[in-house]
Amino acid sequence: MINPLKWFLNLLPVDESDDAGWGPFKLPPEHPFHRAARLHDISFRNSGSNTERLSEADWLLFWRFVMLARAEPDPIQRCHLAMDACKYWPLARHFGRYLWDGTNTKKGS
Repeated sequence: MINPLKWFLNLLPVDESDDAGWGPFKLPPEHPFHRAARLHDISFRNSGSNTERLSEADWLLFWRFVMLARAEPDPIQRCHLAMDACKYWPLARHFGRYLWDGTNTKKGS
């Protein structure tokens, strides 16, 4: 059975960008999380042909968000990045399963 949301997403223009976010829900161009998102997008592009689970790709995205926040020298900006990680990672985790082509998309995978 085809997922109706996945079918609908196929009707929308393809987002060719590797930036963090999707379509109109992108982070600003100068945001440091784009580096982590590019690696996450590689996992998504290869999801149909590799053995990596969606949960592994999402965990690595969260870990990279946290490491980028930790590396920020300004304490206030570090806090803002930590808040961004807590805000944006759940979106990637919950909605990414509709874009993942691999077989490991069940809840908890």
